[in-house]
Amino acid sequence: MNDVDQPIVIADLAYATHSAGTWTPDEQTINETGVLNFSITATDPDGNTLGYNWKLDGVEVSTTDLYDFITDYTSAGNYIVTLDVTDNFGVSDSIRKETGPTDNVLNYSWNVEVVDADQPIVVTEILPAPGTLTINEMEVIYFSFAGYDPDGNPLEYSWKLDGTEVSTTDLYDFTTNYTSAGTYAVTLDVMDNFGAVDNTLNYVWTVDVIDVDQPIVVTDLSYATNTGGVWVPNNQQINEMDALNFSITATDPNGNPLEYSWKLDGTELSTTDLYDFTTDYTSAGTYIVTLDVTNNFVTRKISGVSRDVLYYEWDITVNDVDQEIVVNELLPAPGTITIDEEDIINLSIDAYDPDGNLLEYSWKLDGVEVSTTNSYDFVTTWQSGDEDYIITLSVADNFGTADNTLDFTWNVHVNDTVESDLIILPLATKLFQNHPNPFNPITEIGFDIMENDFGIFAIYNIKGQQIKIKEYGPGRHNLIWNASKQSSGIYLYELKTKSKREIRKMLLLK
Repeated sequence: MNDVDQPIVIADLAYATHSAGTWTPDEQTINETGVLNFSITATDPDGNTLGYNWKLDGVEVSTTDLYDFITDYTSAGNYIVTLDVTDNFGVSDSIRKETGPTDNVLNYSWNVEVVDADQPIVVTEILPAPGTLTINEMEVIYFSFAGYDPDGNPLEYSWKLDGTEVSTTDLYDFTTNYTSAGTYAVTLDVMDNFGAVDNTLNYVWTVDVIDVDQPIVVTDLSYATNTGGVWVPNNQQINEMDALNFSITATDPNGNPLEYSWKLDGTELSTTDLYDFTTDYTSAGTYIVTLDVTNNFVTRKISGVSRDVLYYEWDITVNDVDQEIVVNELLPAPGTITIDEEDIINLSIDAYDPDGNLLEYSWKLDGVEVSTTNSYDFVTTWQSGDEDYIITLSVADNFGTADNTLDFTWNVHVNDTVESDLIILPLATKLFQNHPNPFNPITEIGFDIMENDFGIFAIYNIKGQQIKIKEYGPGRHNLIWNASKQSSGIYLYELKTKSKREIRKMLLLK
């Protein structure tokens, strides 16, 4: 009786359907980085050893009863997995072998589709590490994210502060100021824009900002030297009638208003950031000027105690000096004056000697004395035109052998205008220095406004407060300002026209 090769018996075949004794492979679909664990459980009733041959797209990949189809993020595509199973019946039986192979052979084939999958975002660095952070007011936290999408898609970023988006780049600077104390939530979402389903990373930081008392910052202190960030007052020595304009420029980083107390020999005289130490001819002696600055940090206000207190002290010596001649008024201001024929210039001076001596006056026209009183009238006729004249004034106080002497000069040009009725307008707009300067309490301010121009003249105190304002048209103008109602100090005056703007200083000493 001939030996007959019995069919191979399949007990199980992965990724296949068993129906009516037949195994039918199922088509497979997986995502990149997925794995298919192919396997077969089979026996040969004749007892021969089974042979296996798994192939991937025709290339042998396994000769066991197992084969793992493994993918990565570059595997997207379609593949064919095949399996041949033989029982080697002809190989083991010499009689059968003579007539040729009579092996049982099974063949299976799977179509496998690998779908392109979204690769996880790769994070190379994130600073600072997510969690709870604590900083002081005025400090900065520099948040940053470094990473990439292996699929090559650009990353999108959304930084939010307490739910409000504050940055769409890979960076966000969390900055604070002196009012930032509190707790904040900083979040970051990173997306890779992979079709309809993004990979998204989420991070959360809790930031506690501590309220701190910042030292008072002094950027300028008059009559003091800044050494290594410390302001050291310099002792002052001045003469009678001089002034010291004390000032401080300071801020409280916490935003609280500063309080000032200037004292002269223990008596408070100013509670602003300014104090003018003024003298007269009776001020000779020594003085002490002090300044206290406090910031009233909010946590200490309840008890009335300031956290930061600055203290400065100046020793001042005022020298007794021979008093200068005091000019209350000098009209017009010395300088260049242009008038027309038949005009008159009324020159006068109001002055006195604080030492009580009588003043002597000498007015000269082109070197010839024309008056020895405190006034002189320069009178022109229709024949005076197209000429230049020099008027001088010398005032002496007869103080022994060393007179105090004041000298003033006016350069006068007279236009020849009577016959032609020509009106000469200034060729340029200009603001002149007031005279006298310093003054008490009257001074004269001259300015020119050229043709087709108009301007606004204004006077301001050192704090920028407007004291006087008026509009003027083309021509030469002389303004007499009586500052009897103002306090001693520096004042600014301004001429602003269509063509230019000029500002000058003047000093009122009472």
